Amino acid sequence: MTRVALSSHKNNLRHGVLQNQKHPPMYGTGTIPVSTTGDSGGIPVIDLSQNRKETEIISELLDAFTTIGFCTLIHHGVSSDLFLKAFKASRDFFELPIEKKLKYKYKTPSSNRGYIPYGMEQHDKDKEGNSLPAASIDTNTTMSDQKETMDIGYDNDDDCGGSKNEWPSELHNFKEVLDTYFNEMDALNLRLIKYIGLGLGLPDDGDYLVRKCNGKHENLRLLHYPSITQTVEDNTQNAITRGNAHTDYGTLTLLVQDTVGGLKVKRKDGTWIDVQPVEGSIIVNVGDMLMRWTNDRLTATLHKVESPEVITTVATDSDKSEKQDRSITSTKTMIPERYSIAFFCNANKDVEIKCLETCVSPTEVARYPPINAHEYLTKRLSATIQS
Repeated sequence: MTRVALSSHKNNLRHGVLQNQKHPPMYGTGTIPVSTTGDSGGIPVIDLSQNRKETEIISELLDAFTTIGFCTLIHHGVSSDLFLKAFKASRDFFELPIEKKLKYKYKTPSSNRGYIPYGMEQHDKDKEGNSLPAASIDTNTTMSDQKETMDIGYDNDDDCGGSKNEWPSELHNFKEVLDTYFNEMDALNLRLIKYIGLGLGLPDDGDYLVRKCNGKHENLRLLHYPSITQTVEDNTQNAITRGNAHTDYGTLTLLVQDTVGGLKVKRKDGTWIDVQPVEGSIIVNVGDMLMRWTNDRLTATLHKVESPEVITTVATDSDKSEKQDRSITSTKTMIPERYSIAFFCNANKDVEIKCLETCVSPTEVARYPPINAHEYLTKRLSATIQS
């Protein structure tokens, strides 16, 4: 006799939509309420409304970036309609047949543009591109990231390592939507960089740092984590790592995610906390380049993507006789696909990343040697992306 039961874990059913359907709810669908408590799963929520005092925003940003290294922005000025269009463009691309996506394959870390197929990237490296010991990232996995990506740079960049953007000819409005997205995020990045400059007491009313980050040497990355079906015996369920623990390489990262979830951040006490999806929000985190620049005043924090809570089907087979009573249970987990869009911000390519003057003192020396921004970024990418 076989008995089949369907158990729905917490938050798997939102407004009547199951999270393991082929297309889970995307960003801006209204399924997640905006937090009004100033906290989203342990990550500070910062309101960028224009009517707020700039000094308050700067104080909140610096507090977030010197502690957890992450924050969630609301009322940031980027429209939800643009996010929806960008997510549609992303889905349209990743739903192309693999042979068509490979026409736009990633060329070199120096250009940092193009399609990276599933399994060709492994994010378990330290700031110098060396493999992290398992104990420091709470995982024994050596698997590549379970995602595919499409990287897009500034379209008018004449210094892009010999490989400019190759826009998919199969997709209508793909270039137009993502060009607009790129420019909107670039403007927000410069606003945040100015706030950081002001908060650190840098010269020229915060513009000192802006001038070193205004060349649009950034990358827009579309990310797709395909759905996973897994059979687990004896009801044993462990979270699956979809994106290995890592820190980002540049100055700031501006991330928008769908409602599936799974992003986790490592606190200083070693515990991992969830970054909850918040409607209308942008997640911002500090990268290694900015941490070096500020002599570790600002914190680049390890983060990863794991499988979210899942729909679980349990099938039990029982066989009774005079000599035995046997019951075998098989559990199948359905992990939904996940989409996110990251905007990786960097210093201009000719900038020397050298400890900022306000981040040293007679009793505190520079912790890192100077390094060219583009050389540093290329080195980190070369250690991550498999050829």
